[in-house]
Amino acid sequence: MQKHRSRGFTLLEVLVVIAIIGILAGLVVTSFPRDRFAMNQATQIASQAVQMARFEAVKRDTNVEITFTGGSPTIQVTRVDTGVVLRTYALDSQGSLITPSASVSFAFSPRGVAAYPSNKTVTLTYAPTSLTKTLVIHPQGSVDIQ
Repeated sequence: MQKHRSRGFTLLEVLVVIAIIGILAGLVVTSFPRDRFAMNQATQIASQAVQMARFEAVKRDTNVEITFTGGSPTIQVTRVDTGVVLRTYALDSQGSLITPSASVSFAFSPRGVAAYPSNKTVTLTYAPTSLTKTLVIHPQGSVDIQ
């Protein structure tokens, strides 16, 4: 009596492999939009913090400093003359996933113009995927997101 050996895969084996590939693809695809959304939200928060610092300098008729601390997920807006922190911004709601790559601080004068003559650059990094966005902050307070 001879046994017939079948070659190939059974239908059940093929369906299991397709199901596993579908699940893995679904996990990967759903994480990308969430990462980009978190990074876009962080850049908008950073841009708002710069605008708020400029506005507060004009409103309070004093120098106001904004500080991006490298490795920290927060931005601080501080009065230069008294050292009082006017506002602290959190870059993300999940902890310390989005952080500036280096410390950068600058001040706005009571006229709303920065006390530095050239553009400042802040690079934000999203830790889980190494996604980065760069903010270019101009002396007049406008922010370009790259």
